[in-house]
Amino acid sequence: MIPFEKHHGCGNTFIIVEESDIAHTTYDQLAIQMCHPYTGIGADGFMVVKREPLTMLFYNQDGSVAPMCGNGIRCFANYMYHHGLHQSQFDIETGAGTMKVDVKQEQPFRVEIDMGKPNWDMNALCLSKPIPDAKSYQLDVLDRTYEIHSVFLGTIHSVVIVDEINIEEVEVYGKAICEHTLFAQKTNVNFVCIEDKANIHVMTYERGVGITQACGTGCCASIVFTHLLQRSNDIVKVRLALGSLIIKVADSVYMDGPAKQVAIGQYEEDSIC
Repeated sequence: MIPFEKHHGCGNTFIIVEESDIAHTTYDQLAIQMCHPYTGIGADGFMVVKREPLTMLFYNQDGSVAPMCGNGIRCFANYMYHHGLHQSQFDIETGAGTMKVDVKQEQPFRVEIDMGKPNWDMNALCLSKPIPDAKSYQLDVLDRTYEIHSVFLGTIHSVVIVDEINIEEVEVYGKAICEHTLFAQKTNVNFVCIEDKANIHVMTYERGVGITQACGTGCCASIVFTHLLQRSNDIVKVRLALGSLIIKVADSVYMDGPAKQVAIGQYEEDSIC
């Protein structure tokens, strides 16, 4: 039996387990099994806690590895804050580098994460061919041509600014952009509707998952571009299906948002593990 907790950040759901409890198993396969909505617990992502040094290992629902997850790291911070790290500030190592955590409120839990600086390097984006400028380029997708803005911010993201968000467009065209041959390792795709300079609506098609209720790194990437295009303020409220985040663009990109524990339990793993 594997002890676990399930948390959510604005509806983005995660299973958290300790490395010491799963030393005998394969992490990617366990992620697939535990995240399965019918035969497992059900979640968008799976996180493993390494204690020395404090490290977040992150797996998508399909077992693929992601270097970072914005909603995930808030949930990870919530877990750690209530499991031995009763500090308002601490660091978490991730595949995208060291993330600085600043707990703003204990109940209900709210935390700000320093997400680092945006990276437009072609190698970081894992593009299959060079393009003139990742900050803005056109991409033919199915029967449409989109203006795309791509950046590495915790993980690979592409941003599409639209007049209104249509879930069918996100499902069909988000998937097509995500799996486009330009992206050798796929890309997360964020559809962004600018309500005004202080309020923005985002819906994300995540690689390895599909449409999720929220994507923290995607919100950060989205505001990087709306700010770059001078279409948003330095501080923006990002509206999501089940909550909101505050994103600040300064010397670094900062994400402020909630995280909540929703379940504690024991998982009986499949024998194929």
